Amino acid sequence: MLLLDEPTKGLDAHFKRLLAKILGRLTQSGVSVVTVTHDLEFAAAYADRCALFFDGSIVSQGTPTRFFSDNSFYTSSANRISRGIVADAVTAEDVILACGGTLPPEPELPDVPEYTRTAEQSPDKKPEPLPLHRKIIALLSLASALTIFVYAVCTADLSALVNAEGITKLGLSSVKLYAALIASLLVFM
Repeated sequence: MLLLDEPTKGLDAHFKRLLAKILGRLTQSGVSVVTVTHDLEFAAAYADRCALFFDGSIVSQGTPTRFFSDNSFYTSSANRISRGIVADAVTAEDVILACGGTLPPEPELPDVPEYTRTAEQSPDKKPEPLPLHRKIIALLSLASALTIFVYAVCTADLSALVNAEGITKLGLSSVKLYAALIASLLVFM
């Protein structure tokens, strides 16, 4: 199953047609495609079934023709314009054909080689263990960060860090400790 959220956002009309063809191939190969979209024209032209969710429930559903032609508020532009003139027209293509026009050919999908996983991409491949020196550095960094953190928490009297003349010796040593804490955490970057 493939779940898509607003897959046509930012796409031009040509690429929307290519996307529809790609999704069509996927559904022909047995993949179920569920799309959440506000692109009514795309849904009207390419969906097998449409549904409207409101307040956590499906309030309307059906084939695109039935769904959009029976709906006066949430419908496609072509249906809104041709209502009362062309029965059940929900896409611009429906209107063009009803007026005796011809449609341009569907775009061809580019030849794309079949995707095959390499040994590096295999889900069974385990990452290499960290070298010993990296483990030691991580352990020392963690120990120093925890020690400094505990010391900082135990120094609860923040007024002892600064007085009327400026920073105190305790305040200066706290600044050094915070610098050491930051340095020990930077090891992970």
